[in-house]
Amino acid sequence: MNKTLTSYGKELYNRNDNPVLTMMKKIYLHRISKRIKLSCYDRQCKMIYEDLHKELDKVLRFSSDDEFWFYEKDFEKRFARFCGKRFAVGVSSGTAALQISLLSLGVGEGDEVITTPNTYIATALAISNVGAKPVFVDIEPETYNMDPEKIEQKITEKTKAIIPVHLYGHPCEMKQITRIAKKHKLNLVEDCAHAHGARYNGSLMPSGGVGCFSFYMNKVLSGIGDGGIIVTDSKRVKLFSDTVKSPDTDTPLIRLSKRTPCTLNSIQIAFLITKLPHLQRWVQLRRENARVYNELLSGTKIETPIEKKNVRHIYFSYTIKSDKRDTLKKFLSSKGIDTKIMYEKLLHLTKVYEYLGYKKGDFPVAEGCNKKVLSLPVSQFLKDEEIRRVVNSVKMFDTN
Repeated sequence: MNKTLTSYGKELYNRNDNPVLTMMKKIYLHRISKRIKLSCYDRQCKMIYEDLHKELDKVLRFSSDDEFWFYEKDFEKRFARFCGKRFAVGVSSGTAALQISLLSLGVGEGDEVITTPNTYIATALAISNVGAKPVFVDIEPETYNMDPEKIEQKITEKTKAIIPVHLYGHPCEMKQITRIAKKHKLNLVEDCAHAHGARYNGSLMPSGGVGCFSFYMNKVLSGIGDGGIIVTDSKRVKLFSDTVKSPDTDTPLIRLSKRTPCTLNSIQIAFLITKLPHLQRWVQLRRENARVYNELLSGTKIETPIEKKNVRHIYFSYTIKSDKRDTLKKFLSSKGIDTKIMYEKLLHLTKVYEYLGYKKGDFPVAEGCNKKVLSLPVSQFLKDEEIRRVVNSVKMFDTN
């Protein structure tokens, strides 16, 4: 009986002549079109449509493997130049970039790598995938980034590297972190997945060592799916990364990567080459949207994000804090406004990393912030009236 009803329901759903369903679809699509979304993919693609089609047409006319290879190398040079680094190596994801970077620096079985529990799980997976142990440190309450003051107490004889994560697009305090790394002869691998175009002390990220970017489709510079890149001044890191990312390399090193093949494909590159000239302008627009939010939300109970004097925050995410976060999220959704809790569960409290032995209360600052943070729409393609609609809705909630 249930199977019959299910079959009938599917048949009814797929029928184009069902007037009730047709009306429901129209209402749903209308509501969706009026929602303020976190990522305005359609507006972005509309802006770059003509240039993107020209770039894709170029790719579709390639006639040999060599042309695809040179196309990838051309983008790597462009991105390295953009970051002010000597080399770049395109890979399949930000996770692959982190993992290969660690391997290139000799991090492996039995080693420890210090990072933050307040990040996407890919940061820690890159560490554990190479056989090393993630070691977490608590965060700064203002920036949500790794607290440099708490790093040295976690360093042991097994520590081989530090991975600072430039969360939400606000750079970590790299001068202090770099000093600690040099003092203890540790490698630095910067997780720049949120930090395309971000600056520390005037320089684009990464500030030193090795930098790893994600080109996942929600990033400020993105492809249409996934992708990543390693940027570095180290020729050794570049040559190692080129070697292990290739699926046809005849070397024992290939076994180390555990992610091969992990090349950056040409369709993603076409999107990235088209978007790269717009990146600085897009960052400026996001910063302007954040400035408007800060100004209009001042005087409310909402805690708006900060920007330290020595950094250029790109606002990959405009993340506020509210004591009534969950209720606020539901309220904004009812008003047609999409929001997001970036990382609902901190890494030390996940089942994936319960073997590390951490418990609730080990990182009180991160855990306290995690209960309050909420990301509002801040896309460079938002309209002024949409930002004001978000602000008015937040204020409406704030006064109730």
